[in-house]
Amino acid sequence: MEIELDNGNKLKEKKKIIVTETEKKCSDGTVFGECSLNKPDYCNNGKIEENCGLCGCEKGECINGSCGIKEEELEIIGMHPTKKFFKPEKEVNLVIESNGAKGTFEFAIEWKKNGIIEKSEVKTKTVSGNTGTDYTGFELMVTAPKKEGVYSIEVSYQGKTYSESGITIRNDSTAPAMPTGLTARKAEGKVLIGWNQNSEDDLMQYIVFRSNEDNQAYTTYIKAQTLNKTVTGTELDLWQTNYFYIVAVDYFGNKSAPSTVIEAT
Repeated sequence: MEIELDNGNKLKEKKKIIVTETEKKCSDGTVFGECSLNKPDYCNNGKIEENCGLCGCEKGECINGSCGIKEEELEIIGMHPTKKFFKPEKEVNLVIESNGAKGTFEFAIEWKKNGIIEKSEVKTKTVSGNTGTDYTGFELMVTAPKKEGVYSIEVSYQGKTYSESGITIRNDSTAPAMPTGLTARKAEGKVLIGWNQNSEDDLMQYIVFRSNEDNQAYTTYIKAQTLNKTVTGTELDLWQTNYFYIVAVDYFGNKSAPSTVIEAT
């Protein structure tokens, strides 16, 4: 700004400019040295780190530097095996649904047939907890009984027992029957595939194979669960010729003979 004086001289007024330093923040907008809104995150010189001792926990409490639930607070919500058919003395994967506790836990396992205990074992499992995830649970590996039959399995922890029935143990080397009635129809850039449902009680899935040339190298096109007898395949170049066949697979890994090869129409 300029000021005009009587003698014609000009006096210039100097402006003072004050520059303030920009506030430093982490990628989530948290200021350096402060806790994030997402507990237990802490902004440490530009890096987001967990610090439940300073920032607290969204769920549970701070245990050895991490958010979790004390071991004695473990609560089992449910339990189920990953499938219903197993070979004798093979590993069985149990999914234990819990409240997300962390620690080392001891479980008593019992296999019963017609109400009689056929096999028992004790399993110890160290669980890291489930902080920050939607999944609250863990997997426990146990061993199937030696004798064939239909069993129930019981998992006990701190006086509470959780069970699942209808688990079949058998030494099955019999492959499923060859699937029949395979059809493949082109529709809007995709192929609708259908077949007759197999009758085996231990059937796990069907695998559809595809090739552009008959009697040439086939690749897996789609896998379908046992409840399906029709599937919609992924997009294909329908100007090309597409050949398909299907096999059935049971829970023991036995595969059927390939079905008749057909061409999509």
